[in-house]
Amino acid sequence: MARARGRERLRLMFAEHLGLTPWLEGCTQGREVLAAMELEYSMEAPDDEVAHEAVRAVNPRQAAFRRRWANERRRVYDGLQTYLASPAHLAASDQAHAAMMDAFRRQHDA
Repeated sequence: MARARGRERLRLMFAEHLGLTPWLEGCTQGREVLAAMELEYSMEAPDDEVAHEAVRAVNPRQAAFRRRWANERRRVYDGLQTYLASPAHLAASDQAHAAMMDAFRRQHDA
């Protein structure tokens, strides 16, 4: 749980300091951090406690930004979860998996 909270704080920091992303893109380790953050961003549930802590710790203008960020983060996450659970996505995923397995079997049976 502590690691998830740390990642959520890091996401907020990226949102507040837009110069971090271009700075990190300039080195290999930075690109690895960005890739890991992007991969986990939508799959990991937002931590509401981090959002509440963040809003209490700042001035009203920054608190408003953080509230908007937390709401958008929750909206994106919920939307992705809804999409992943949809029959259309499940059918497409099953179809892609079946095609991949067919190609694998053809390649290895030949």
